[in-house]
Amino acid sequence: MIFRLPTLYKRDTKGKIRELTIEWTDTIPGTRSIAGIKDGNLVTSGWNKSEAKNEGRANATTAVQQAEKEAIADWEKKVEKEYFEDITKVDTYDKFTLGLDCQPIKFKYDNRDWKIELIEKTNSDWRDLYDNI
Repeated sequence: MIFRLPTLYKRDTKGKIRELTIEWTDTIPGTRSIAGIKDGNLVTSGWNKSEAKNEGRANATTAVQQAEKEAIADWEKKVEKEYFEDITKVDTYDKFTLGLDCQPIKFKYDNRDWKIELIEKTNSDWRDLYDNI
């Protein structure tokens, strides 16, 4: 049987909405993804085989359990980045302002405090930075 996690959505650099669905199976334990442009052609990856972990130990997982855990981990990584379960939220993601409302980061080095200020930059500022590298 094939199990499917909720479809995720994001807006790509060309302004189109992309969708991603992650699946796992218990017949031949493994995971795969189905991705592409919404309402367009979707590409299905091959099955990534999952293997049992820590056999004979208290924290052992069967191949089927491992496939499920891998699928969920991949799905959660995508949600942490720029994918959304709700298609209406895809335009709320802005990679340039993400995290700029945080407190400044502080480091300790040789008993001195080093502070890095997070500064909001415009797209033209970022281009200037890249040109000078």
